Amino acid sequence: LPISAMEMEKTNWSKVKRMASRIRDPKYTLTDFWQDLQAFPELHLYLLDKTTENDKVSKISSGRTIGDEYQRTVGAFFAIYWLMRIGSDGKDGFSFGVDEDWNPITRTGVDGASLYPKENRIKFRDQGNWDHFQRLILNAKLMTRDRWGKLKVNEKRVAALLALTAVHDIMKMEMLLPELQGEHGPFHGYNAGDTIGDHDVALAYVMEFFPSLLPSFQGLDKEEQASVHFTQCNLHFNHGWFVQAEAPPGAIFTHFRNVLIRDCKGAMGPHDVALYFVHWLTDLAGAEPTALGGCEKFTIKFPLPVLNSFLRSFEFVEKITTLT
Repeated sequence: LPISAMEMEKTNWSKVKRMASRIRDPKYTLTDFWQDLQAFPELHLYLLDKTTENDKVSKISSGRTIGDEYQRTVGAFFAIYWLMRIGSDGKDGFSFGVDEDWNPITRTGVDGASLYPKENRIKFRDQGNWDHFQRLILNAKLMTRDRWGKLKVNEKRVAALLALTAVHDIMKMEMLLPELQGEHGPFHGYNAGDTIGDHDVALAYVMEFFPSLLPSFQGLDKEEQASVHFTQCNLHFNHGWFVQAEAPPGAIFTHFRNVLIRDCKGAMGPHDVALYFVHWLTDLAGAEPTALGGCEKFTIKFPLPVLNSFLRSFEFVEKITTLT
């Protein structure tokens, strides 16, 4: 595997812990956060941007360039940063992005900013269901409330989400896709000798059998590893079917429930399902390769009523861990 180059790499865990502990600190800027992202060695894989053959830009399995996919990963990181700061500058940064000095564009200063389309962003800032974003963060145990109701960062859990974000899309680079080894087959529909073409399944395979190739995953404790691994399971869950009642419960939840019982042996709790949805949201939030422009996939291109419906639905789906 080309990814074996990661075997000698190490994650800078002291820097990761600093990111997690300071992510809500008003003095911890987006620039600080960006610089600390270099703690994750898996991000260096995105530097494999050009081939030597005919100087062609390398393509990933989705058909996008590796450079774009790197920007999308950074966008997902920035979405985490903004969502963890909803009580301060998070709403503005998520909706409007930052100015030339990387300072979040504020709601009061938006008129003087050259934003496109400004109206959509303002509507998202004013009508987005921020309480449901916050509730999901709490349900995923990324934050907790102390006895006085004050929010407190769960540093271990945030570190796990950041590590997941660092590795989650690296298998979109076809050169990294693993070949299923004989002793591991069959694996999620692949047989021994097959190249695992699905990037989520490929990542799950490496997590399960070759964790040393992913230092940012291997460095997590067993509980957080299990939670991160769960996010890579193919749950066959269609959000639209559920929110818009387009299929009966059996078609929506049977495979989801089977994964929890069979593959996860009932070890996953509602907080793990919530983390799955946080990852899904932040991954989608960064889908446009314009990380400094806010979360444009949601603020510009995603119907706000649909997003708000999704956000309302998550707490019900979390119950699938304990209910049939």
